[in-house]
Amino acid sequence: MDTAEPILDTQLAPPRPDDAPLAHGFTVGAVISKTVSVWWRHLLPFTLMSIVVYAPFATTFGVFFGTLTTGGAAPPPETFLTYGIVMAIVWLLTIVLGVVQAGAVTYGAVRHLSGERARLGEMLRAGFRRGLPVVGVGLLLWLGVVLGLFLLVVPGVLLMVASCVAVPAAVVERPGVLGAIRRSFALTKGHRGALFATGFVILLIVWVLAAVVQVGATVLATALLPPQRAAVGIVVAGQLGNIFFSALPLIGISVAYHELRVEKEGVDTAALARVFE
Repeated sequence: MDTAEPILDTQLAPPRPDDAPLAHGFTVGAVISKTVSVWWRHLLPFTLMSIVVYAPFATTFGVFFGTLTTGGAAPPPETFLTYGIVMAIVWLLTIVLGVVQAGAVTYGAVRHLSGERARLGEMLRAGFRRGLPVVGVGLLLWLGVVLGLFLLVVPGVLLMVASCVAVPAAVVERPGVLGAIRRSFALTKGHRGALFATGFVILLIVWVLAAVVQVGATVLATALLPPQRAAVGIVVAGQLGNIFFSALPLIGISVAYHELRVEKEGVDTAALARVFE
C-alpha cells in the first residue's frame, strides 16, 4: 500500500538554505483569493465533475425521500432493503469518482497557478492516473480523523489540519501513502493555525453559497409545485447546492499545498505543473 514510485527531479525541490529569503508569505487571504480565482476560471469543468460525482447519490436520496412523502401508505420493508443496497452501491461509486475528482482538481489548480488553463479531459486523465495513491491516503486519514474525533475532538481536528495537504502531495510527488502523510505534516508545520482558519472560511463560503441556492430553490418549489412534491424539490435542491460548490475545498487544499511548497522550498510553480506531463 505504501510502495512509492521513483520521485522525479521536478517533484521535490532541493532544501532551501536557512538564510535564503522566503518566496512570499503564506497568508489566509492569499490562499482564499487564489482558491476562488481557480474555481471561477474553471467553473464549468469543476461543476460538471461535481455533478457527475455526487448527483447519483443526491438523486437516489431524493427518489427515496419522495417515495416516503408522496406515496401515502408506508413503503413495505423490502423497499427499505432495496434502498439500502442501492445506496451502498451508489456510495461506493461516489467514493471512486471522488478520488478521480481529487486528482483532477489538483491538476487543474496547479496548472492554473502556473499560468496555464487545464481542459476537462486533461484534468480527468490526471485524476485517473494519480487516483490510486489518493485512495490509500484518504482511507488512512479518514480512519485516523474519525478515531481522533471519537476519543476527543481536538486530536481529530489537529490531525485533519496537519494532514490536509496529503492528497495533493500524493498526486504531485507520489511518495506513497505514508510518505504523503509525512510530507503533509512537514509542510503544514508552523502554519496550522492559518490552515485551520483558511479551511473554516472556505467551508463558510461553501455553506453560504449552498444556502443561497437552497433558498432560491425553496421559493421556486413552493410557488410552482404541490406541497408534497415541493418537499422533495427542496430536499434535492439542498443536495444540489452542496454539489455545485463541492470543488472549492479541494481547490483550497491544492492551493495551500502550492503556497506551502513555494514558501518553504522555493519550488518553481512551473516545475509542479511539469510533473503531470
